[in-house]
Amino acid sequence: MDPDFAQRRRVFVAAAITAVAVPAVFMLDRGGDADTPTLGTLVGTAPIAEAASAAAADPVAAGNTGPAASQAETILGTTPTGYLDGTVPPGDADPPMIAIPRPRDAVTGDATFSNSVNSLSTCLVPVAPNGATVTLTNLDNGRSVQCRATSVAGQDASGRPTATVHPDTFSVIADITDAPVPVEITW
Repeated sequence: MDPDFAQRRRVFVAAAITAVAVPAVFMLDRGGDADTPTLGTLVGTAPIAEAASAAAADPVAAGNTGPAASQAETILGTTPTGYLDGTVPPGDADPPMIAIPRPRDAVTGDATFSNSVNSLSTCLVPVAPNGATVTLTNLDNGRSVQCRATSVAGQDASGRPTATVHPDTFSVIADITDAPVPVEITW
């Protein structure tokens, strides 16, 4: 038997089975149980949608008698998307709101020491607000120390913020011979 003929025959048999099987699957799947719920994603419900659903269930008690009584359903008959946490949806005249995340109070920089820092609890940090409690976490070993920020120091030659602390405070996060060390500065 010719190998090309055998291959063509296999392809024809596979196509014939597919042509019969795929429509059969769709026909058998159609008309399922009426009790089967429609699959969908529940986002949340708004209090307004619940009140409109109650008004649609009993239009006479709610004072609505016309076909426009159900405002909880759109033209397609689906319930509109609700807002989470019980928030009320904005009105038509309200401007859209844009959520802007709060800036992260952490930067990556270098830590070094200086004898000019008079107190163990003071650190010179250029990016932290003056008087804030700053945590310096050594990125090499995970050790950290807290100090009170004074915004006087500048940046090193690479443009990274440099935190300057007392030598005894620096020895908590790294050996003095390792200075400067990479740190995460949080406040």
